Amino acid sequence: MEDAADPVKVRETEDYKLPRPLVKGDLVLIFDIDKKATVLEVGKDSVLVQAGIIKTRVSLDNLRLLKQEKVTVTKRSVTRTVRTDVSRSASTEVDVRGQNALDAIMDVDKAIDSAVMQGLHILTIIHGKGTGILRREIQQHLKNHPSVRTFRLGAFGEGDSGVTIAELK
Repeated sequence: MEDAADPVKVRETEDYKLPRPLVKGDLVLIFDIDKKATVLEVGKDSVLVQAGIIKTRVSLDNLRLLKQEKVTVTKRSVTRTVRTDVSRSASTEVDVRGQNALDAIMDVDKAIDSAVMQGLHILTIIHGKGTGILRREIQQHLKNHPSVRTFRLGAFGEGDSGVTIAELK
């Protein structure tokens, strides 16, 4: 029963002799498992081959040289549809109240990109007062953002510490 389940079947080997010495890049057939492979490295009595993603050493008597198939490279034309998420009507403010820090930062980045593309120079980020975590994370992000020149907390009529005013480059 074990012999019947063995995937490697021993074939009767006819007297096959390689027509020429193998070189790197040759296409060969691993005879006992009937699998095509490419020669990577040639040794004295074994060869390193790659069959799919598997690299293995195979003895020379188990290899058959295959005729090099001409690979025809066809030039494909690629059509790409570029979708822009930059809104046409960029707003001067973005409201991120109630969001977690990562989502808020992503929305702020999108708003900054839209404002820069539309030529706006001031962006008001509404993050709310709350515990201050969202304000701290957004301001930390704005410190390193390449499109932000300066930022500050809002003044008395602008929303106090619940908003951050960013000046864009």
